[in-house]
Amino acid sequence: SNGVHTNGFSLIRNKLDLDNDLNLLNKYFGELECELGQALTIPHRPYQPLIKQIKMSIKSMAHITGGGIAENLPRSLPDDLCAAIDLSSWDIPILFKLLQKLMKVDDDEMFRVFNMGLGMILVASSEDAKNIQAILPEVRVVGEIRERKEDEQVIFV
Repeated sequence: SNGVHTNGFSLIRNKLDLDNDLNLLNKYFGELECELGQALTIPHRPYQPLIKQIKMSIKSMAHITGGGIAENLPRSLPDDLCAAIDLSSWDIPILFKLLQKLMKVDDDEMFRVFNMGLGMILVASSEDAKNIQAILPEVRVVGEIRERKEDEQVIFV
């Protein structure tokens, strides 16, 4: 993803007390190379043009919106499967790290509310994943689908 998209604004507003003081939105953060308000309102990246190029290879997909990966990805999986997501497989964008620091919330809450840098997750076979990466080099493998043996349909490893 290229930002928070349209999710988490209630948490941001509450934790940063923006109802009483909007000055933080106008503050420039060097790590963002812009003001916080600008970083929060970057237009949502359109995924349709990218998906159109690879749609024949996709078995399932999940748009990671409010509820994060744990709530959105299971909707795209059969009940007998789970997704093991490798937290080391992508770099969490600076914006999310800064928000976490400013809001003083834990990792669980961040992953429950925000996309954490993964705005769309596609499910494809291993072979198709390689083909997808050849077409769209910015795509990366972030986990695998397994037989479900636990209650959770998403496991972070």
